[in-house]
Amino acid sequence: MTEPNQDKQAVKQTRDILNARLGEMITGLLGDDSLEKKYAAGPVDGAAGAAAEKSGIVSADTKTALLIAQAAERTLRAAEKTAFFHAHRDEISADIKQQVADQQAAHAEKFKTAAADTTENKQTFIQRIFGLHAAKTGLSQEERYTLEREQRQIENKAYEQRETELGYVSPNDNTFRYVGAAGDAPALQSAQATALAAQMYLNNEIESRLYKSAFPLDMGVSAVGESYIDGLKQKAAADLSAAGALLEQEGHGAAASRLKAVVSSIGAPSHNTAGPDELVRKLYKQEESNVGYSNQQMSMWTMATFAHRAGFEQENCDKLMKLINPQSNGLAEPPPQTVRAATAAPSTSKPA
Repeated sequence: MTEPNQDKQAVKQTRDILNARLGEMITGLLGDDSLEKKYAAGPVDGAAGAAAEKSGIVSADTKTALLIAQAAERTLRAAEKTAFFHAHRDEISADIKQQVADQQAAHAEKFKTAAADTTENKQTFIQRIFGLHAAKTGLSQEERYTLEREQRQIENKAYEQRETELGYVSPNDNTFRYVGAAGDAPALQSAQATALAAQMYLNNEIESRLYKSAFPLDMGVSAVGESYIDGLKQKAAADLSAAGALLEQEGHGAAASRLKAVVSSIGAPSHNTAGPDELVRKLYKQEESNVGYSNQQMSMWTMATFAHRAGFEQENCDKLMKLINPQSNGLAEPPPQTVRAATAAPSTSKPA
């Protein structure tokens, strides 16, 4: 009988492989390092999956299974990071505020000392004689503006660094460039769209407490809460199961068994929860409300308007909902009964 700690270590190793690039996944799960060697030999045209399939390293269905598993792991990690943030958000918020206050205080002290030294060096001989004991008591208007600008830069940089540490990744990142690619199997499109939705969820919850921008929404960012975490875990488990079944079908039984072990470790609820397509609807509705209110307030002062944050635009959210759950109506109000994304099983076959 396998020891529990050994099971946990094996699951961790599998998940680390799933979080890697496709070549490393092929090596780690299937035991074939051909694609890694191909990339080591020089640049390879096109996507890694296409290169692996074209070279005969993996079949089309095996490639699809690996990419589904990779997306499911990204979904799972984003859900776990969101849960961590919710558990520690007060502590994180207080810590970053103190960090910024300390950095700004230290910078202000250096700035004022440098400004005083500059003023003294510009004094004439007579001014220095008669003003020997007169210390500078304030900053000029230009110096105050400069200090305020630099203090804002310190704050924005600290918040940006903390967001990155917590897992923030822009929806425009190259990680998501293949989401919804034409010709991909519906199950792969769904898994990758779910991973993007999970990342947007994590970003949103982080920014609900740590939102800093050169042009921030007047209403800020509203958290959607923890109620969507279980739905993401449930969907990740379903995607990993689909990937495992496809690997089994392709003759990769050992790899399929490793995915089953990961599924068992997730602990997703057995009952239906709010699916990731419903999460996207919630994220969009809150963004639309905040942007609308902020623009209403802004209209009293200027013609400038606020835009949606990256990924939260209407067109993208509508597309994501339909990719995640092919039975979804997108942002249009759903009919009385819908199949939740967590229980829907998009086909693993490519569109005809």
